[in-house]
Amino acid sequence: MITSIEATNIVENGLASDNIVYHIGGYLVKKFKKKSSCAICLTSLECTDVRNLPQEFNAHHLTDGKNRGRLQMSSYKLFQLLASIETVILDYCSTGDIMKNDSFLDILYSLCLEELPQVGCDDHRVVTIAIV
Repeated sequence: MITSIEATNIVENGLASDNIVYHIGGYLVKKFKKKSSCAICLTSLECTDVRNLPQEFNAHHLTDGKNRGRLQMSSYKLFQLLASIETVILDYCSTGDIMKNDSFLDILYSLCLEELPQVGCDDHRVVTIAIV
């Protein structure tokens, strides 16, 4: 369980957004498990042991601290994918164009131009991204 002091440290160190994105990734892993049975795709999305995450990576602390055995941990690649998507959306929002009619299409187009981290196996990559 995360204490209020630990939560304050997470927010003060600028890690709150990363922790939330990682936590959302875990939710997506849980939902993905219900929709697909491909073990390779699941392996690319799920982290079964936080010791397998990069040593300098700290965004798993919120999920790890709240976990009582049922929360899912996302892989580093899934986190990178979600963080990349978040960055494109926030950049678009900062321009003030978010209320335009075609803003959603503009964001999708921007994402297509990005070199996003790949998740899923070669056979199911498009379906995996669509589910996520």
